[in-house]
Amino acid sequence: MTALLVSHRFNTAHGARLAAAAARDSVRAEVISLPPDPTARLADAVCARAEIAFFSGDVFPDHSRQFFSAVRKAGRLKWLHVFNVGVDHPIYTEMLERGVRLTTSSGSASVAIAQTAIAALLALARGFPHWLTAQRRREWTPLRAEASPRDLRGQTAVVLGLGRIGTEIARLAQALGLTVIGVRRGRQRRAGAGNLSRQSRPLASRRATGERSSKTINRMAAARGWTEDGWCGCPSPLRMTVPAVSNDNREEKP
Repeated sequence: MTALLVSHRFNTAHGARLAAAAARDSVRAEVISLPPDPTARLADAVCARAEIAFFSGDVFPDHSRQFFSAVRKAGRLKWLHVFNVGVDHPIYTEMLERGVRLTTSSGSASVAIAQTAIAALLALARGFPHWLTAQRRREWTPLRAEASPRDLRGQTAVVLGLGRIGTEIARLAQALGLTVIGVRRGRQRRAGAGNLSRQSRPLASRRATGERSSKTINRMAAARGWTEDGWCGCPSPLRMTVPAVSNDNREEKP
């Protein structure tokens, strides 16, 4: 008998299909569902039966502590699958040290995240913050001369990280006429990041919170004299932040 630990919402939505699939393939399976009350805890004996656990998106954040309380007591746990991509939180390290196989949902939200990043880029590139502020003040304050937004076509975008999200951002940016330079991890490519920065201006950046990503961005910023408070060393800078979801993400998940 293989026991699978899931959220109560997942069990309600997919439990019947899961049971049918297990029966069809002659797999003896038990679904262990978390209680609807996030303060409730499963009995130790129930947790001990779990061999597979699914940290689904509906668990985070309200049921995270409940879920990982059960996982920590699951001595037979062999496989933990998570909805997110970043897995450097200490709880994941703990699972790996126990010998638990850890898999992620890398790429599952890449299209939506890339579209959100491009939407923010377009908003900043066309001066939406200025217009929204003027709208709230009931003012007509057009951007003229040097303050007028530059066209995106012909500008250069540097994409740090070419996973599924970065690749999709690059594809959409190219469709807008941007020249895209992609930078992957690796000694040779990282060494070239400083040179690439001389070709580009701060059109957009993803606020990377990992130490490695931050150091790369800082080297590029230093090469151009960009400052942390808006990168004002470059004329007409544009800047945006989108959720950091790379493998060096430091977001507190559990």
